[in-house]
Amino acid sequence: AHPTLSEHERKRLCRVMDCQKLSIDACMHAAQNERLPLRVVVQVLFAEQVKISTALSNPSLKDVESFPQPIVTNRKTLLEATPQSFQEGWTSAKKDVNTLKFEVESVKAKYLELQNDMENLQKQFDKMLKQKQTSAWSSGWKKLSKLTKMTNVQQNHDHDVSPHNIVPEAAEQNRKTTRRWRNSIS
Repeated sequence: AHPTLSEHERKRLCRVMDCQKLSIDACMHAAQNERLPLRVVVQVLFAEQVKISTALSNPSLKDVESFPQPIVTNRKTLLEATPQSFQEGWTSAKKDVNTLKFEVESVKAKYLELQNDMENLQKQFDKMLKQKQTSAWSSGWKKLSKLTKMTNVQQNHDHDVSPHNIVPEAAEQNRKTTRRWRNSIS
């Protein structure tokens, strides 16, 4: 009835309303109105339930036919009586739920796929790390042993040969070998 009211104003107005004094038609409308706050809808339904339970438990009512009997309707009749906006909202909510379920399943599938890929990459990384560790240690020790051998040979060769006796070809060869071992180990 008042679509221009804000949510806060609607709540203030609904606090003033007495749910126990509403007619059956007003209660039906309140239960189906999606603009009403949920708390008010629950209060309306609770008030109607209390009315029905007190009426059924009250033994003073001798005339059963004077009390209106609740009508049990099937789903189709109930859906025909509901406003079109409620039915459309229900249909769109079902579609949204199905869409979200599908998205959750696809995310789960992608998650499992990524988890398997990560495990495979971890295995490959561990395998390469083991190979690299063994080769790094062995090659490092080999380089160090070559380095010590070359320095020992170089020191022995320097003591045995004087600078005047070195042949130019031997000096060139000696210079090439020293360049090799001066490279970084890492």
